[in-house]
Amino acid sequence: MRHATSLALLAALVTLGSACARRDPGAPVSATARTDAPGSADTLRLAAGQFGSVDDGRLTIEFVRIAADSRCPSTAICVWMGDAAAELRLAAGSERRTDTVHTNLEPRRVSHGGYDVALVHVEPYPDGREIAPAAYVAVLEVTRR
Repeated sequence: MRHATSLALLAALVTLGSACARRDPGAPVSATARTDAPGSADTLRLAAGQFGSVDDGRLTIEFVRIAADSRCPSTAICVWMGDAAAELRLAAGSERRTDTVHTNLEPRRVSHGGYDVALVHVEPYPDGREIAPAAYVAVLEVTRR
């Protein structure tokens, strides 16, 4: 019984560690999304400075940068989980705008050109070490209205 408990604890720690791991700079990002009908959604994973497109370019999104990152490091105990704020540039036809969306504060989503764009989470998750601005990836959910 003790051996089984130790193995279960080890498996849980390995899983937690891999979930909090830093992003491999060579890891693929998803720069295109498709929403086939109103209400359908897809996910974009954009590296800092990268452009993504939705529905063959009807909407383009640039993940400009992380404007702020106050998320509680995985190595700390905090009274609040913190927040990450991602600056996005959106374009649909001739309409362009720049907005900031958050992981835990408002606004968490922005509407533009018939689409809702929500910040799902930001990678990598802080572990107490400084994160280089170019290492950030924004995971966005795009929903066609």
